[in-house]
Amino acid sequence: MYPLVIIFLVLAFGVIQALIGGARLCFSLPAYAILALAGLAAIFPSFGAKATASPRRLCLISALALGLYVSVRCLLSPVAYLARNDLFMVLGALLVYLLTAIHLTAVNRRMVVVTVLIAFATAHVLVGVVQFTQENDFMLIPWLFRPPYGPRASGFYICPNHLAGLMEVLSMLGAGLCFWGRGRVFFKVGAAYAAAVCLAGVAITGSRGGYLSILVAMVTFAGISGWLFFRLRQSHFAIYAVSALAVLVMTLSVGLHLMSKSEDLSRRVDRVYDPANMRVFLWQGAIDQFHLQPVFGTGAGTFLYWARHFRSPDVQNDPVHAHEDYLELLAEYGVIGGALLVFFLVTHVYAGIRGLRRIVHLKLKPARRYNSNEVALVVGSLSGIAALLAHSSMDFNLHIPGTTLLVAFLFGLLANPTEVVGRTPDPVSPLWLRLAPVALGLVLLVSVAPLLKGEYEAEKARVALRDSDYAEALAAAQAGLVSEQKNPDLYFYLAEAHRLIGLAKPQRERGPEFSLEIEALRQALALFPQDIRLTMRMAQALDSVGNFAEAEKIYTHSLQDDPYFGQAYAYYGVHMQLMHRYKIAEACYLRARELKETELSNVGLKDLENIRKLQKENDVLADIVTLPEDDDPLPAVLEPKPKPEPEPKPDPKLDPKLDPKLDPKLDPKLDPKLELKPEPSALQ
Repeated sequence: MYPLVIIFLVLAFGVIQALIGGARLCFSLPAYAILALAGLAAIFPSFGAKATASPRRLCLISALALGLYVSVRCLLSPVAYLARNDLFMVLGALLVYLLTAIHLTAVNRRMVVVTVLIAFATAHVLVGVVQFTQENDFMLIPWLFRPPYGPRASGFYICPNHLAGLMEVLSMLGAGLCFWGRGRVFFKVGAAYAAAVCLAGVAITGSRGGYLSILVAMVTFAGISGWLFFRLRQSHFAIYAVSALAVLVMTLSVGLHLMSKSEDLSRRVDRVYDPANMRVFLWQGAIDQFHLQPVFGTGAGTFLYWARHFRSPDVQNDPVHAHEDYLELLAEYGVIGGALLVFFLVTHVYAGIRGLRRIVHLKLKPARRYNSNEVALVVGSLSGIAALLAHSSMDFNLHIPGTTLLVAFLFGLLANPTEVVGRTPDPVSPLWLRLAPVALGLVLLVSVAPLLKGEYEAEKARVALRDSDYAEALAAAQAGLVSEQKNPDLYFYLAEAHRLIGLAKPQRERGPEFSLEIEALRQALALFPQDIRLTMRMAQALDSVGNFAEAEKIYTHSLQDDPYFGQAYAYYGVHMQLMHRYKIAEACYLRARELKETELSNVGLKDLENIRKLQKENDVLADIVTLPEDDDPLPAVLEPKPKPEPEPKPDPKLDPKLDPKLDPKLDPKLDPKLELKPEPSALQ
């Protein structure tokens, strides 16, 4: 029954990659459900088929330890809904890992999965070529929205950087099959073509991190291949070294030449090193977050709101991820999570290298062969993982479920890199271990199934709001809340639908809709009180019904939580303007404009200017619309923050570390035996 496991596995890969890589929970849940069926299907080979070799013990321990810790930390995170993304992604990745390491150990089964994955990669690149040549935001599935990236290709994904992370891994698998795979000429040519297509896919994404990662992958691939060539054909090693260097230089030269034909791609290449990139500010925010709880971290998904709190004034877009997987891991899961990840990586890289040695000494040398699909998969996996590990230092590819499931497959392959060889066969997997994927699949299915309806209706409501179909959004949000009451987005979409429906009504008929909006927002805030999106909307809703006192508290608290968000100051300015506190409103608008928010602040400042003109021109109106006195105090959130003074530079003449002539024994601060005697005063 292995074919059934493989069918469900590749189907899950296809679904999650077609649905923007599962970047949002509603698009990843269907793939997790299919993946759970693959786990359940493993019950048949667990009893009926011949037992397979057990994966390396340390690999299995490290994978289970990392998966268990992350899962428990997710369950104990402050905001349960934010933790769902990581929780289900880790459970799904662990299931893929166990299926690959325990059940899909035969090389022919793994080759089927790799072949299908490369076929998916070709489809990605075909869509990406349309996006690149037409310079539009084309998506094969029309109801999926891609941000305006212009000519940068993203394939089925919505971000070019995520496509680059996927292509760089699959390109190394193709290269491994081309150079080390065992097959006819047609097979070799097909593998070479697949690798070239994936490399072209990386090129048209315009991802600078992808370019650097491909370089790392090529160097890794060349290094491992050189070691294998030395072991198998030592007499021809010099020829290989020269040839490998020539191929590497030629590949890079041809790639750069072709990319120079595109103005957009050449501009991206020229800006590979960009010290002014916003990522630096996000990294600093992750470091600040890490210092809050360095041991266990602040919890899954919490970077979203802690990054807002620690944001730099130069970062006005919502910092959803740190664009650095390792710093975000440390911030959310602490030193323990980081240590478990290092343990996991070391054990699997060692297992992969050890597996290569066994294949060479026990299979290839005795048979006097130089090609093996097992070697091809291991070399491709190690090189692809090296590429993604390098890319993860500049992006958040490991937070994209479609890519993470692929990487889990590669690590599962490294945990059990070869079939049983030698006179002494490897120990077979015990029954409990063979049934572990079945149990995990059952847990995943039971956890995912109840959420499918709510997530589907939430996405339906979001799209309806985007398309200004407010009645449809209201109906979808209400339908979703029937089965799911722990999703703050459903309550937010419900509130938005009530607000926009109310605004379309006459002034005197808006009250009931605004009251329903406030009630929905209160329920959303009960689930996610740290979300400034919810707090800002709640304060605006309270302003709309004249509850300025409660709105003032919410605005003040929000600005304390996110002190450098320009839009928040602009909304606070509108709040103050509604209360006729124009001096403070002006200060809010000016602060918002300093933080590069111009849409609301410019309109607000223009309104205040018109009010001043009307006051001067019309004495009657001046009695009604008056500006507050100049001594109206500014709220604490608007007080200018003192800039830290630079530390004074040490004077070499006074610092014994810089001037060796000074004797520290003459300094009473360093030598307690010395006493300071007061000098005589001029009054004595």
